[in-house]
Amino acid sequence: MADRIRELEKRITEIENALKKLQRGETKPVVCSFLEKSWPEGGSVMFCIYLRTIKAGVEAQGIYLKAKEVLSADLRNLANVCSILANEKRMTILRHLMEGPKQASELAKITKLNSGPLHFHLKELMKTKFIIQESERGPYVLTLLGFVVYSMAALLTSEVMKGKDSSLYEPFTPLELE
Repeated sequence: MADRIRELEKRITEIENALKKLQRGETKPVVCSFLEKSWPEGGSVMFCIYLRTIKAGVEAQGIYLKAKEVLSADLRNLANVCSILANEKRMTILRHLMEGPKQASELAKITKLNSGPLHFHLKELMKTKFIIQESERGPYVLTLLGFVVYSMAALLTSEVMKGKDSSLYEPFTPLELE
């Protein structure tokens, strides 16, 4: 238990240091850290912290999932979400929204899509809450959920491309349920 706490404290320190670097302008504006550990109260948790620069300084947001939620996910819904992500144009939209909000006209130029097909893809991404549009003619904005989903997909892609050298190919320890 003490080792787990020390490891979590170490990761929190890493996140604090990343935040300080971000405030000093020494790093890019997006940092994401994933923790997957068992908690003393029982169960495992995956936690993601997202930092970004805003006009007033730095904003930090976080999300977490308990192992029970991960293991009880509705498989049909999971497959539907994966099918939404299995489209290069939608992934292009998510990637470019990581740079900041974009108007539909900007996204049309980036994706090389006409209005109809572009709005179809935007609606699909909005259904899953990966992106939002705060006003009818306002820009499209990436949500924290969209950031996490894109980041995890990019991480998995990177690890798959590494082949046998990836640490993700080590045996998996099953998640603890509460």
